[in-house]
Amino acid sequence: MKSSETDLHIWLEDRNGVEATTWAKTESQRARDIFETHPTFRQRLDTIQKIYTSREKILDV
Repeated sequence: MKSSETDLHIWLEDRNGVEATTWAKTESQRARDIFETHPTFRQRLDTIQKIYTSREKILDV
């Protein structure tokens, strides 16, 4: 394996940004899909969103 295949920073630099951006978006979506279907993560995310929404309402008053 080349060092550029094992070192992500070098790999990203070698890709001129286009392929790296596509790869990053794909990986982010994959991770988001996994996290959002995980029951504990989903519950915590819902709680955080409720707290944030409540905070926004309080600050807007």
